[in-house]
Amino acid sequence: MCCLCRGSVSVRGHVPHRITATTVRTMPLTLVTLNIERNKHWERILPFLARVAPDVVCLQEIFERDVAKVEGLGYHAHYAHNLFHLYDPHDRASGASEGIALFSRTPFLSSDTHYYYTAPEQQRVEVRLNPEERRRYVNQSAVVATVEKDGATYTIATTHFTHAPNGTETPAQEKDLTNLLAYLARYPSLVLAGDLNLQRRGRNYERIVARYIDCIPKQYRTSIDVALHRAGKEPRAQKAFARTLVDYIFCTHHYQVSNVRQKCGLSDHCAFIADVVKRN
Repeated sequence: MCCLCRGSVSVRGHVPHRITATTVRTMPLTLVTLNIERNKHWERILPFLARVAPDVVCLQEIFERDVAKVEGLGYHAHYAHNLFHLYDPHDRASGASEGIALFSRTPFLSSDTHYYYTAPEQQRVEVRLNPEERRRYVNQSAVVATVEKDGATYTIATTHFTHAPNGTETPAQEKDLTNLLAYLARYPSLVLAGDLNLQRRGRNYERIVARYIDCIPKQYRTSIDVALHRAGKEPRAQKAFARTLVDYIFCTHHYQVSNVRQKCGLSDHCAFIADVVKRN
């Protein structure tokens, strides 16, 4: 399935498009996005990335010191800091930078970090923060990079959007989304992948699909891996997770995103893998 399927397709918030001979005839760029849950699952994630060998990888909740693990598979990296977290939960002195990273098989033609929210205090190590404390200590960042494959250029962005409890929408999310969308507007041709902390309902999701195409097939109703999530054994959590899709791939009409598939068993979130082709 894809966000622009064969023939005429009606997508919420967009005029239907038709795939024609104007689509660039090239090998697709393969993309993976995954919230890795810090350093808990590398024994699953690294073999997966080595096997799939995507052209671009978007990771959220990655420690800066672990970026080299993915670079070792043959990638260039652009990392952005969001907060400090304990690298070893049993060692109070192990605070380390955690954030998001975008990886590319080929060198970046350009790359940039944008902070659509900057926390006033950033030195405290997060263990468990309530929403008010997160605003004091946690940045919200986006990484945007342009890469090339087979003569076509692709602009890819990733973010780990502002957290809100129990799938609710908050004033902080609304404000941060305004800032994020204003920044992304600088890139009229874009693929956005990451953990958006938003579900397929509500005003904030509608604001995104007013500009971008939701490329995740409707058959996927959740992107949480109950088997690996720390709350996955709780009956109430299991019921909620069954309809908790928070990880996305969005695109402008300049791209054909196809063969989108989900891979679980890697982290407390499932990965999405997709083929991306640039359209004329």
